Amino acid sequence: MTMISFTGTYICLADRRMVADGASVVMEGSGYRGMVFRTGNSFCSVLFWFERAKIFRQSLADSVRSTPSALLGRSLGHTRFRLSAMVSIRRFTCRDLFKFDSVNLDYFTETYNVLFYLQYLARWPEYCLMAESLGNERTGYILGKVEGEGTSWHGHVTAVTVGPTYRRQGIAKILMDKLEDVTANMHDGYFVDLFVRESNKTALGMYKKLGYTKYRTVLGYYMNAEDALDMRKAMPRDVKKKSIVPLKRPVRPEDLEFD
Repeated sequence: MTMISFTGTYICLADRRMVADGASVVMEGSGYRGMVFRTGNSFCSVLFWFERAKIFRQSLADSVRSTPSALLGRSLGHTRFRLSAMVSIRRFTCRDLFKFDSVNLDYFTETYNVLFYLQYLARWPEYCLMAESLGNERTGYILGKVEGEGTSWHGHVTAVTVGPTYRRQGIAKILMDKLEDVTANMHDGYFVDLFVRESNKTALGMYKKLGYTKYRTVLGYYMNAEDALDMRKAMPRDVKKKSIVPLKRPVRPEDLEFD
């Protein structure tokens, strides 16, 4: 069996005992093997089934409360499995600027000059993360920063993108979770915000699933004069969620408090 390593704390689903990083655990019944690892603030499990030399993988939300016997009782022949991204998350470095073309060459991904990226890496390194595959291939990244004053103190997602061959595997969600964790726990921000093109329906759908809502429309925000949606998600500090109450009228780029 090929061992696949993760970073995090493993828990055995069978009896919930702690085991070492990278260790495999054997579950009862048919020689199935399972692993659980912690990502951000939530637990995610990855179960590997080895049957007829095929590997089925399934991500399970809130796995710590799942019942192993119920999982093992499912019929493999009639179950659809959602592939989980086998990636590691690390700090974005200067060297990545020479090797992230496969991730960055996308119509909806903004490409900036080198000094722009270096500024982010120098000022907000905790907000700049890179996702790598098991073969050390860059699969996605996120750039962000913290800004504002008073109740406007918040984290901002400047860019988040995933390479075409690695999409729909939950990588963007992992990166967003990390940024939100930094905002809430390191900087004690009130909210996280981001700008997204109105035409980017895929990204809009993803952000909505992650809990982001439209705060306002920014007219002509992008270089081709396309409007942007300013979307926000309240952090625990904003108990009453005042920061995400939507504005009724659109604004222009020159009216923005922060760029």
